[in-house]
Amino acid sequence: MAVWTGWRITRTGIVFIIGIIVLAALVFGAVWYVQQRGEQARRAEAVKIAEQNLIEQSKTATTNPTKVDEGSDKSTSSNGTHTDTQSTTAATSTVELPATGTDATSIAIVTVLSLSVSLYIASRRMVREL
Repeated sequence: MAVWTGWRITRTGIVFIIGIIVLAALVFGAVWYVQQRGEQARRAEAVKIAEQNLIEQSKTATTNPTKVDEGSDKSTSSNGTHTDTQSTTAATSTVELPATGTDATSIAIVTVLSLSVSLYIASRRMVREL
């Protein structure tokens, strides 16, 4: 058994540390996977809503032809075009997705927790050996 800075490195300790590292990697991998699936689901839902809005707008444009006089035709068509542009812009800008995912604080919390647990166990072993 090797002694490293006053600590005796045992096979159990190495297995425990490797277990912590593997468990942390599995947790981070699962969080990343769930985050990616959530983003994909949000994007798919946004695309579906945008397609439905586009279909509804095209149906209302084709089913509601307006009959207007030639004199008022210029003012109505320019106002109608302006309104269509605003509704299309409003429909696309309201589907903004929130930012989610892991950040540095969650990584720091898991790291501190893992280190504190391993140091606690190491200190308990050192007390038993004295």
